[in-house]
Amino acid sequence: WARHGEPVVVEYQQEYFCRLGVVLDTFARSAEDLERLEAAVSTAGSLIERIAAGEHVLDVFISGNTLYRLQAGRPLTDLPSIMEILACVEASRQEPFSTVLAHLLASMQGLSGLVILLLRMDEPRRRFLQGLQGRGAPLRVLLFDEAASGEWNETVLPTDPVALGAALARL
Repeated sequence: WARHGEPVVVEYQQEYFCRLGVVLDTFARSAEDLERLEAAVSTAGSLIERIAAGEHVLDVFISGNTLYRLQAGRPLTDLPSIMEILACVEASRQEPFSTVLAHLLASMQGLSGLVILLLRMDEPRRRFLQGLQGRGAPLRVLLFDEAASGEWNETVLPTDPVALGAALARL
């Protein structure tokens, strides 16, 4: 009444955030995998920056010998820390998927989707994807290997920086 001279009704609306997970595969066994890892890290950085700038909450899971769980997005912006960690990512020689899967399954509730960047498709990675399948969050698999099975509706990305930039622009 005070400002408008008539009754005013204020309605509050609950805000919901789209929570996304990003899994970066760092399990590299060959020189080709190291080249793929470089492209995967660049892609992860681009995706994370784009997602965190929007209306999303981002849970980042970086596989390797160490698992980092960070949140960035509208309510919690920690993008510089995430980019710093990405800049220091090194290839892992040990298969990390069982550890990552256990932590990821504990955090799957509330995730709206999961983007998984894989260096290649092989049996440990297939088992990892099978463990995630049907857990509620849709999976988007980005693969840096030409040997896509089609089973996971993978998007194959090139390792060449110029071609990768063009492919990311189309995503």
